[in-house]
Amino acid sequence: MPDPSQAEPFTVADETRATRRNLLLVSSLAFFIGYSGVLPKEVSFLGLKFNSDQQESVSWFIFFITLFLFLRFLSSLAVELSVYLKPKAYFKAYKKNLLAHPALDESDWMDMAPPADPYNLDEVQDEAKRKAKWSSQKAVRPLERFVWLKLLLETLLPVVFPIVAMICLVCAINQNAEQDGADQPATAPKSKIESNVNPKPESEVRSQ
Repeated sequence: MPDPSQAEPFTVADETRATRRNLLLVSSLAFFIGYSGVLPKEVSFLGLKFNSDQQESVSWFIFFITLFLFLRFLSSLAVELSVYLKPKAYFKAYKKNLLAHPALDESDWMDMAPPADPYNLDEVQDEAKRKAKWSSQKAVRPLERFVWLKLLLETLLPVVFPIVAMICLVCAINQNAEQDGADQPATAPKSKIESNVNPKPESEVRSQ
């Protein structure tokens, strides 16, 4: 009986791959800003130029772009993973139910055949092909375990890294807002003193 676990490895669609690329690029920018704590001072986008007075707005703009790409990639990845894992889950449940029957065992899922007739060249060739197949699969089995690393890089990393980047960016934005709030009171008394210094009335000057 065919096992879907021997099918082609999981790959994402071209549209999902493009979204993942854009997500990693924007997430890298968000992570750099959040890790360094330095908000962008001047950004040009679609003919619009943002100066240093709009640092917080630009940072929030980068955050929401990252969030949008993250949700888009996550939804596409979830759909593709469900399509890829559905046959495997079905086969696992199907095999479990059949093995509950006493007439079936694990050998029904193995590519087994009776010993070849040494006088039948066709059977000898078939047995040689089966042995070559099993030996080659055994030889490359350690390399096949790297499929989990591939799956990690293609699915888990693009999900975890944007979350970390957005958290770092929000922390940097809040820290910058707290610094601005702490700097404002320091300059307030000075402006208040200057506003209270009024020129003397003209009548007082004449009386002197």
